[in-house]
Amino acid sequence: MPPETRKHIDTSEREFFMDIIIELLQNLHEDIDFEEEDSLLTDGILDDADIESLISDIKDNFGVDVTPDMVTPENFNSAEAIYNLVTELSDEQDSE
Repeated sequence: MPPETRKHIDTSEREFFMDIIIELLQNLHEDIDFEEEDSLLTDGILDDADIESLISDIKDNFGVDVTPDMVTPENFNSAEAIYNLVTELSDEQDSE
């Protein structure tokens, strides 16, 4: 497959995943701009109940398991960080 085509597919997949992640986050707090916010955990925007719900929603939507030790600001401070975690876990499962 030509690189340009692969890049287009990756971009479309990324946008699709990000749309789902943003929607999951908006279901928790519709008043937050999740496309810009980058301190979801460190500023206390997401609390323990939100994280539990989000982990369940991630499993339901993406088929990946997020363990408690993965709940860090690095993985949950922004929609982008959550996307990176989901794709990393998905890639790991695909390689098994």
